[in-house]
Amino acid sequence: KASARAWNREGTLQEIDFSSGNQTRNPERREFLGYDPARVAILNAIVPADVGVGIDPVADILSIGGVSALGPPIEIVKGSADVELVAAAAGAVGSFQYRWNINDVAETLIGQTVTKTFFQAGIWTVRLTIIDEEGRLSQNAQTVNVVIAGPMTQVNLTTASGSQAVALQLSDIPVHDQIKFFFGDGTRQYISDAAATYTLNRNYRFDSRYLKYYDPDSGIYFSSEAEYHEYYDQSVPEPNAPDIDGSNQDYFYLYKTSIQVKNGDEIVEVINVKVEIRQEP
Repeated sequence: KASARAWNREGTLQEIDFSSGNQTRNPERREFLGYDPARVAILNAIVPADVGVGIDPVADILSIGGVSALGPPIEIVKGSADVELVAAAAGAVGSFQYRWNINDVAETLIGQTVTKTFFQAGIWTVRLTIIDEEGRLSQNAQTVNVVIAGPMTQVNLTTASGSQAVALQLSDIPVHDQIKFFFGDGTRQYISDAAATYTLNRNYRFDSRYLKYYDPDSGIYFSSEAEYHEYYDQSVPEPNAPDIDGSNQDYFYLYKTSIQVKNGDEIVEVINVKVEIRQEP
């Protein structure tokens, strides 16, 4: 072949002559590589995978606020400025765009490492989207729990051995219009209230699932007395093992109760308390 078709930047079809007498670039710097066998050989020798072609990117959230994103929801204090969202490299080769979206506000942050200020308390999803030069896409997400700085609501519990009745007394409650109780026994209750103090009298469910064998020496709740003895027989060598004659141990109903204080759609505060009811002998 001594010529080839080409299109200039305006889209006009032109004929390029690359015969032996015309192997120079014209002022528009058009170039046909077919007359340069050495360069063609180099280009044909490229392995696509070695330059990232045909390889899917990997979206991996490395950390949020300096905390590893591998695990449970990350807790962030409301109003914390410039919280770093860090993504791992999407691939060894290739070019990638890192896009971050958080559902507390409608915005997109661009970059492998970006900063974000969380102005609203609540449970939010941080989503990372990576797009490579071929348009291949990968996504990953991590949940963050944005909380109010420091404890605000005070919780006092009143229990009696063998009684299902528990009084949950709340004081110093911040501005709110609703309190949600998740009792940890499979039940919940929502209260519409705006007062700074509130007392809820609740009968907790007695069920063997919540009955634990408590050892005051270690502070550990065991699922059964047998598990307690097995723990000390296998895990704690003498002379570190306490007296396990059962004189100090007892059974308790144990509930992990969560109290959510809300104002409108905003979660103002979440308080987690442990409710213990001693089983009567």
